[in-house]
Amino acid sequence: MHKFILIIYLLFSVSKTFAQTTAQEWYRAGVSARSTQDTEAAIRCFTQAIQLNSTLIDAYYQRGWCYTNMGNYARALSDFNTILRISPKDAATLNSRGVVHQYLTNYNMAIQDYKASLEVQEDAHGYNNLGTAYEHLGELQKAREAYQKANALDPDLTEVGSNLARLNTQLKKTSNNEKVTGEALRRTVEEYLSIGGDAVDEGDYDYAITQYTKALELMPDGKAFSDRGWAKYLAGRYEEALDDFSKAMIFLEAKNKWTFNYRGMTYQKLGKYENAAQDFETALRIDPEFTSAKQNLLWIQNKLAPKTDGKPPVINIISPQEMRGFEIVRAEETITVVGQALDESGIDKVYINNTICQVNNGTGEFSASVKLVTGNNKITIVAYDTKNNKSEKVVTVNKKTVAANNTNTPTVTQRTTSGINEIIGTNYALLIGIDDYTAGQGWNNLNNPVKDINAIGEELTSNYNFNVDKLINPTLKEVNAKLKEYLQKPYKPNDQLFIFWAGHGHYDTLYKEGYIVLKDTDKDDESTYISQTILRNKISNIGCNHTFVMLDVCFGGAFSPVPIKRGSDYALGNISVEEFVAKKIKHKTRKFITSGGLEYVSDGVAGRHSPFARKVLETLRTYGGKDNLLLIEDFTENFNGLSPKICYGEFADDGAGSDFFFIAK
Repeated sequence: MHKFILIIYLLFSVSKTFAQTTAQEWYRAGVSARSTQDTEAAIRCFTQAIQLNSTLIDAYYQRGWCYTNMGNYARALSDFNTILRISPKDAATLNSRGVVHQYLTNYNMAIQDYKASLEVQEDAHGYNNLGTAYEHLGELQKAREAYQKANALDPDLTEVGSNLARLNTQLKKTSNNEKVTGEALRRTVEEYLSIGGDAVDEGDYDYAITQYTKALELMPDGKAFSDRGWAKYLAGRYEEALDDFSKAMIFLEAKNKWTFNYRGMTYQKLGKYENAAQDFETALRIDPEFTSAKQNLLWIQNKLAPKTDGKPPVINIISPQEMRGFEIVRAEETITVVGQALDESGIDKVYINNTICQVNNGTGEFSASVKLVTGNNKITIVAYDTKNNKSEKVVTVNKKTVAANNTNTPTVTQRTTSGINEIIGTNYALLIGIDDYTAGQGWNNLNNPVKDINAIGEELTSNYNFNVDKLINPTLKEVNAKLKEYLQKPYKPNDQLFIFWAGHGHYDTLYKEGYIVLKDTDKDDESTYISQTILRNKISNIGCNHTFVMLDVCFGGAFSPVPIKRGSDYALGNISVEEFVAKKIKHKTRKFITSGGLEYVSDGVAGRHSPFARKVLETLRTYGGKDNLLLIEDFTENFNGLSPKICYGEFADDGAGSDFFFIAK
């Protein structure tokens, strides 16, 4: 790993000896606050000092570093620029401004500042920073020269020796003196990050951590530090996660609200509630509508408030669901228990069979895998709120097995798809993918939407008897025309329509409305978007009785505010699959799943699939297991572990107990 050295020069220039006493007192108070890591108090003190003495350079310098460490790079640059107007050749400030430019990935500007600093005063730390900037640009020979100069000035500087040794190894690996470009290096890093992301999705956190570490050894990066921190958080390695999130803040710019939120959650797990509250508050200053930070801060406030709540939490089990008159029967070795614990004071902890499980303190959502043994398995869920009130719920799952070589007396009814096609009508699929936004204005192109819908379409056509219709990079006019076509189609009572949309999404915080971006959408013209409310209404009016929508777009959770209702009073149990489908299909279906709530979601690495689409494909490629039948529940269960969490529910006149059927050939 090449290490980026941060040197904070406490006193680097001659302050006026006649500076006002009170200004110096405020300055010293700020330095004291910084030493205790109370950054906000330090900023207030340095600001007071500057107000009393506008030429107190040291106060600008210290405040600039406070802003840098908070990720407020604009204000940091303002303070460093102020110093350079007073003292244009101040080496320490030139170096510091270079550091900020490097955090913002403005590597060429960082190099200019580092060079200007070194012209004034040669310094091992400055050459090391210059080397890291060159390395980010793929200028590896120049990077090595800078590291060599740093090493010559200070052979005992461990970080420089580490950077130089690692870079020499990297250069030796290139065959035939092939130039390692910045783009090639970035592709390699992206591969490690993608593999790590897959491992997190699969719950293999240790393997994910090793992949993120490999990425960081090639190119220290805020996202990689943040991703590795999240994997460590999920693995329960909170102290290590805390360190990674703090390192990530050095690099990240626009997305640092997430890292503050993650670090706050880590402080929360460690019982450092005051620190957690500070990070959540900082995340909300960056984005006042940041839902996760709002929920987490409310949890902290409830935790620290005097106890007035004496009511225990309410526990709702989402999966496996109990239905009246039917026991829960499973044949698999493990199941995933998914639920939500609700309480006015917020949920503190949830245990499943005496083992603490991951819980979203803001929403109370929890999940955990439970191993089953043959026979009845009693699963006990215990939830505590922040005031230590406790509630308990028990779910019994009957694990049965099919007797070997005895097809006459099976203990679990084996589902087959014979006869289902006589119940289900025609299966339609409308797949929309947009990754080319060159006809619009203000939108960057995406990596994977078209690739995603092509792969999903191939599965549905080849393996599930769907009539697939694709819209690739459509304009608003083309989308409206296609929706009108589906509104006018004749449908039979048991026909099904699956709609999948991948592309950019947008959210208007003023109107509290989500939008989907088309190929020709102008960022500044709201008439060129399609609102999710209008889209939902149009889909609701399509005459097909059974409609299931998936949206892989940012802010997709704005599609419908209606949560899943309680199901009907029957489950598969030991009835035949034909009877099960026949009962379910009597009810009108209007259900949806989106790749996130009111938040940004990942497009994924170029050439692969988005995390959401990958899970859809994984589910489809199970081909319904032994039953050859996939239900909506099969998708929602497979989405467990995705970050952000999916949003799912119903819209319009959905019928209780309804479902949607993917029948493998």
